[in-house]
Amino acid sequence: MRLISTLLTLVALGYGVMWLGKHHPGVGEKAVSFLQTKPKIALQPQFTPDQVIEDHSRLLSSNRSTIQGTPHITYIPLLLMQVKYADTSYTTGEGPLLWDLSDGEMILNIHTWQKSHGLADCVRANITKQECKVVSLMAKKGGQLGRESIRKGLRVDGDLVDQWLDDCRRKKLLVPSGNGYRLHMQDPKFPSSPVSIVDTQLTTYSTKKAEMALKRFGIDEITSFASAYFGSDFAIKSAEEVLLPIYTITTESYDGRMKTYLFNGLTGKELPAGAAIY
Repeated sequence: MRLISTLLTLVALGYGVMWLGKHHPGVGEKAVSFLQTKPKIALQPQFTPDQVIEDHSRLLSSNRSTIQGTPHITYIPLLLMQVKYADTSYTTGEGPLLWDLSDGEMILNIHTWQKSHGLADCVRANITKQECKVVSLMAKKGGQLGRESIRKGLRVDGDLVDQWLDDCRRKKLLVPSGNGYRLHMQDPKFPSSPVSIVDTQLTTYSTKKAEMALKRFGIDEITSFASAYFGSDFAIKSAEEVLLPIYTITTESYDGRMKTYLFNGLTGKELPAGAAIY
């Protein structure tokens, strides 16, 4: 009887973790981490906190500021994919594709930390391949198009394009604008290429202890969306979750004002203003 009870408990617990992982990726991740001690895979930093402080000494000491405490290290969960795609009608391109699992945006350039803006909205909306075609076309054309231009660009009949447009409006991805539609995001930024610009070597190591930012998006969500968005010639060769180390350094100026700086441990560069660690 005790054995049966234990087995039923394990089955229920396993089902609960699977449900959380599907419907609440961040919570599910915490539950999985609690149940297993499998090491995480982290990207090897190319810069130490001391090197970052030395390289950015002028910035960190501006306004007669002094560093408070020791640098804090937080890891951002990323999805690292190796992909291939049709570069031209005669060429196949291959390369890495990095996606932030905290905010759901693609990393366009790891050196400058430039990201997409608007892809996370599409992932949350669970858009279809047809809706991806609409959003992708509008992004390529500057984010705003008339209904007839959309129909011609997608090469479908009027009734079908109206259905797709209505679905995108219902999912709050498009709004009417003048005689057409526009993307419903502030300053949308969509990728022109299905690979990230990575100008440094990506090596990894295993770690069991890492303070990780909350993962809000699941791996299956991102891979499914990327496959739908980048089209039929796009293929994911491999995909794994990796952690990117971020250094947080706090300074205090002579008049008592505190300021926090974020630095990419892989490139040693300061993250742009407004970047957040979730």
